[in-house]
Amino acid sequence: MGVSAIDPAYGISTANHAEAQIKKMIAKAAKTRIALADHSKFGKQSFAYVGPVNDVNILVTDSATDSKYISDLREAGLEVIVAEILPAQPPARRNRAYSNKND
Repeated sequence: MGVSAIDPAYGISTANHAEAQIKKMIAKAAKTRIALADHSKFGKQSFAYVGPVNDVNILVTDSATDSKYISDLREAGLEVIVAEILPAQPPARRNRAYSNKND
């Protein structure tokens, strides 16, 4: 499940009450709960509370996330997977053979 805001002390929240209710139902029904939150979501609280961080089993985030948040979440019992952010690459140039249909 995607996360709009996550704070280790406050928990997980989102901007929309209906979305929060759906996420609560998903968390309740799921055997394993996996959340995705990039570095911009940490240390924030949003309008609608979803639940405590330990309602999630696995959190996937990126390498720009402050290590303090990662440590706090691991101490809370979450498995935290950190994906490395790679420098942006220019789009690959395609070698296309153009033909003139009139040939």
